[in-house]
Amino acid sequence: MPSDIIPVLRAGANSKARAVPAVTSLEDGGSTTLTPSQLFVIYGRSDGATVTVPEPEEDGISLVIVADVVALPFQVSGDSPGAMVEGGVALDAITVAPGEVLSLISYTGKWFVKNRGGGVFPFRIITDSDTLPIALSQTELFVKYERTDGEAVEVWMPEATQNGLVLTVTNGPDSSFDLSGTGLFFDGNDGVVDFISIDNNETVTFVSYGGLWIVRSRYSGPAAVGPGNFTSLTVTNSLALGDASAVFTDFLFGNANLDFGSIAAGASADLTITVTGATGNSVVVLGLPASYDSGIVFNGFVSASDVVTVRASNISASPIDMGVLSFNAVVLLLQS
Repeated sequence: MPSDIIPVLRAGANSKARAVPAVTSLEDGGSTTLTPSQLFVIYGRSDGATVTVPEPEEDGISLVIVADVVALPFQVSGDSPGAMVEGGVALDAITVAPGEVLSLISYTGKWFVKNRGGGVFPFRIITDSDTLPIALSQTELFVKYERTDGEAVEVWMPEATQNGLVLTVTNGPDSSFDLSGTGLFFDGNDGVVDFISIDNNETVTFVSYGGLWIVRSRYSGPAAVGPGNFTSLTVTNSLALGDASAVFTDFLFGNANLDFGSIAAGASADLTITVTGATGNSVVVLGLPASYDSGIVFNGFVSASDVVTVRASNISASPIDMGVLSFNAVVLLLQS
């Protein structure tokens, strides 16, 4: 088979298709070399260590690797050169980003990238105006439930047509409901079940494998953020942005009315704002006045514990006196 063709193999083409392998969690300190039976992997390491996958024993084996959202980018490599194939190119390793789901399929002794999941999926909001029964489509992978009669309502989920899809279902505060599908869900020690009960203010994330929706995580609290508008976002412990190289542990706030007096041309003046908890080398974001002289440039930095210094620099050729101005300061504490 030419290397630029991704093999098309039906998930149900053999008797193993609906068998659910045990979930393997890769954590700090443990081995990152997989065995042939480890076919559903959640990567939660903080060191970005490379995952090595063995040569597949037969064609049509599905391997799913889920990267935790707080993990560093990492690579998946074969046990021989060129064992990974993506976009028709034979590679020694494939890079996986935080929050991404990598779905591989085996063919002729190599692992082909079938699809990559993660990011924003089509959004579906279920309300009291929806006609019963409620059935989701194959493409509705971020679902928000806003009905008030959930105890008597079932939401039907179709069979997963490919491995590695991520389905997120989040419920509002009004009532619980059942996400249903005969023999379509796998929930930990309960095994294969016909429905998953989703409580008030609960968010459940699934990953598809072998025609099943496997419960990956449950979260009780404010509704998860998806496409569209939201009124608030509550984050506990820390917030990871981008590739998770920046992890913020707290957001601090302070404000003050400042009068720098007359600042000579080419000179600068410093005044301070108290921000309790601020520490050196933290990120400072200044909220500036609605209007001020264009010859002034402002900078903010943590100059001492609990203190943000606002520096006003006069880049013009004349002295400037701006009078009293109001400033806000936000300090973002980085994980050390």
